Amino acid sequence: MINNGAAFSHTSILGPNCIQSLEVELNASVLGLVRMAHAFGPILKDNGGGAFVQINSIVALKPIPVQATYTATKAASQSLTLLLQLAFAEQGTSVLSVLPGPFATGIVKGSGFADMAEPASLCADEILAALKRGDRHVFPGTIAGKIGQYYQDFRETIVEPDIEEVMGRLFGS
Repeated sequence: MINNGAAFSHTSILGPNCIQSLEVELNASVLGLVRMAHAFGPILKDNGGGAFVQINSIVALKPIPVQATYTATKAASQSLTLLLQLAFAEQGTSVLSVLPGPFATGIVKGSGFADMAEPASLCADEILAALKRGDRHVFPGTIAGKIGQYYQDFRETIVEPDIEEVMGRLFGS
């Protein structure tokens, strides 16, 4: 199951359309993700597991001021994806968080990053490879791949271990 729902606007955090943009984008990127998890989670469970692929964005980790509401909703969907990884593990469903950089898609055309966009087929190839490896995160593309390298240590020591392990590591208990 691949969830690629999103809405996009050029909005700064103090811009006149910020609240309206945030409402639209929260509905698509955040509530849409939860709706898809609720709709398809039981189906995946009944079929013995499978994979739930969530298309997030590298802006979930590195905000872009002129894309404030998009950035915020992708950060929220990334956090929810981490929670889904825990919840769906019990039913044998793997959850892959995809944090791509700019690819040649409709959203990128209007983002100001079109000149850096890579072919969308590269993103698809990296998703398939990550699923085969059993990864929980993938950073498709040149830009996201570089950010993902920096994020790897944090992900392995803080994000992926259970909370008891993290607290023990931080506080020696």
